[in-house]
Amino acid sequence: MLDVYNLEEAVTHCQLTIDSVEEALRYLSLNKSWGLYDIVVGNIFSSVLKHSKLQRANEAVRVAQLDLDKMANLLDEINFSSEDYRTVKGIYRRVDIAFDNALMDISVQMNIRLNIRALKELLRELNNLYYFLLAKWNDAL
Repeated sequence: MLDVYNLEEAVTHCQLTIDSVEEALRYLSLNKSWGLYDIVVGNIFSSVLKHSKLQRANEAVRVAQLDLDKMANLLDEINFSSEDYRTVKGIYRRVDIAFDNALMDISVQMNIRLNIRALKELLRELNNLYYFLLAKWNDAL
């Protein structure tokens, strides 16, 4: 039988992880618009502005990754087979500013879209895990 305290901690941290992934997803979704603006306007100012926004998104992704790592450790503690959570890729920041052109802007835009897709899939997996853990915790009470 699973330890109730560890299950409660896993449920709580799973919700925190879901919140941090949702925040990263929000930032990346906002940056998708800035990426399109940079492709259309295409000057150094728009690239710098876009990348200041991307820096916030990268920080949110970093926090989400730390939460995922802790979540995997908690799952190991309760002897629950943890998924191999994928690491979300970083954004091509320096290269895009240095070589400000449409091809690089499109590449960054594609990277943002891939990350959004990966985060949405991860969010689905985390929500399923959350409800599974919640049911196990309720059964253990």
